[in-house]
Amino acid sequence: MKKNPRILKILFAALSLMFLILSMVNISALTRSLTQQNDEISEFLGQNNIIEFKMKVESMEGSDISASLFIKEEYLEWDNRSVPTIVFVPGANSLKYSHLEKKLMLVEANFAVMAIEQRGHGESEGYFTMYELEPLDISAVIDYMESNFKQLNTTHLALIGMSLGGGTSLHCQALDERIHTSSIYHPVANISDLFEAYGADVPHLVGFSPGIRPQSKITRIPDWQKILPRMWDNKSAINIVNSSNTKNLLLLHGTEDKEVRLRNSQAIIEKVDPNNNRKDIRLMVREGLGHGGNEGNMTSFAYTFTWISHFFLNSSIDISQLELESKAIVIPTINFPSSISVESQIKSATLYLAGGLFILIYLLVDPVFQRKEVSQNDKKEGEIENSTNNNMSKKREDKNVLIMRSSAILLSYLLSALYCRLRNPSILYGPIFYSSFIALFLLFLISLKSKCSEREEDQLDRGKQDYFKLLKNYIHQRITKRTGIRVLETILVFGIPIALYFSLNNYKGTMIYEKRHMPGISIWFRYIVSISVVLLVPSLFMRDLPKKYSPLLIFNFTIGVLIFFIFVPFNTPKLLSEYINIKYGPILFATLIGVVFFIFYVIIEGISKLITKNKTGTAGMIALFGSTLLFMRVFRLI
Repeated sequence: MKKNPRILKILFAALSLMFLILSMVNISALTRSLTQQNDEISEFLGQNNIIEFKMKVESMEGSDISASLFIKEEYLEWDNRSVPTIVFVPGANSLKYSHLEKKLMLVEANFAVMAIEQRGHGESEGYFTMYELEPLDISAVIDYMESNFKQLNTTHLALIGMSLGGGTSLHCQALDERIHTSSIYHPVANISDLFEAYGADVPHLVGFSPGIRPQSKITRIPDWQKILPRMWDNKSAINIVNSSNTKNLLLLHGTEDKEVRLRNSQAIIEKVDPNNNRKDIRLMVREGLGHGGNEGNMTSFAYTFTWISHFFLNSSIDISQLELESKAIVIPTINFPSSISVESQIKSATLYLAGGLFILIYLLVDPVFQRKEVSQNDKKEGEIENSTNNNMSKKREDKNVLIMRSSAILLSYLLSALYCRLRNPSILYGPIFYSSFIALFLLFLISLKSKCSEREEDQLDRGKQDYFKLLKNYIHQRITKRTGIRVLETILVFGIPIALYFSLNNYKGTMIYEKRHMPGISIWFRYIVSISVVLLVPSLFMRDLPKKYSPLLIFNFTIGVLIFFIFVPFNTPKLLSEYINIKYGPILFATLIGVVFFIFYVIIEGISKLITKNKTGTAGMIALFGSTLLFMRVFRLI
């Protein structure tokens, strides 16, 4: 049977063209829908005489904090600081345009609303610092308002915070006297408690990160079991607020909230109103509401509106009867444009593009079924080259290779454990990132030495040859024209659809005021490199070895993590301790890490063997997707 007959090529070309056209059709329809909705929002703002001022405010340590002020146009001529102003702080993964309709309802009620993106979110720079800098960011924005908007009453501000933004708001209202009243939804008053609900020991899991640094200089071998919990306790809003620094506070918390447990808000109330006799401190328990349900609930918003109105618009409102007053108060209604769901169009456009490029590249231009034969020929050529040039195939035995590479893995964990014991007791960074970078370096040196000829090896042992020359020869041998083509094909088939997906999401956000900002290139690149290294270590360990040895990955990485835990103790999460003996927790976690690295190997090998024929390109493609998703959807923590 002839390979790649004419009729098959025509079929593949037709299918590829059809998918590419369908992708373009979806993009065109998406653009029209979003343009229409953007026009409707702009028209709404114009008809209601609402102006948006976009700004970047420099924080205390130099990061730019993104914010937008929504204010009625008629107030721009005022200069007597009489416009009541609300600062709105959204939760994790939420941006300054979240809950935009409610913000505009407040503007319609004659408030000015300053919407803030917390650091590490959206267009705001920096890393999330677990409430160390976030409250100061809010104060910096207030300072900016005070200097640049003479219309706003910045001496008596209202603060609305949600979830993670609620925790920031609790800190800020306790530290900044300009905050006159606050309405806070299910505040993350204790971040350790938030993760404890999922069984995670946050202090030892995260340790220190770019945004979370030691509070004092470490000069000797530290006792992390005491230092970390104390440091995280200092970040808890429960330990910040008290009866003298907190006033006019309304908390709203759902009974079905699984993300932030009700006991967070109850602990705040007990701290600021221990005698339960203050009328300006209230906790409204919202029966049957979960986390998102409470934020979107109009009755909860009515409580917020009524509470703030008492302090700014009508002091005759009896906040001790908040439930009754909230039913009587009139909240402005606005004809806000209904949102258009375009998620299906974005996904369709991406999948059609990926399908069209896959057929074009992998079935038409450079067919996969021909690549297998090429791969076999490459192997024969490589075997001939090895036997004639360096004769290493006869000398090297699998047993010696396994011993050397296994030693490299264990040594990498030992070195990372020593570093983490002295500087960063992180269960996240140590066993996964630090050890992977060290292992990649050691495995690369082993691989580099194994590729040299007998003459080069003899010169290397006698010091007449250096690793830099070997590296140059190694790169020259490995990076061939075919390798470059394989990497380029991987970028075309996978990178372009991924870029299209996030670009369309970003475009959608720009048009409907939910912008998902792309990360800073330097931080983004660091994530791509870090994830790529973690993915490549198992494949580099197994390079040129029979696949029957692949289960050793689980064994080596498990032992390596257990070595790490000798120096950096592992605290078994409470969720696991309910089911297993606490002393088996480290073994279970170490085994899990070993299995994860084995899965990484299987994924990289499978994709590169079936499709890309390039492990580095495959790892880079997965890292590109993971790092971009992380930065666009998750606040910058690690």
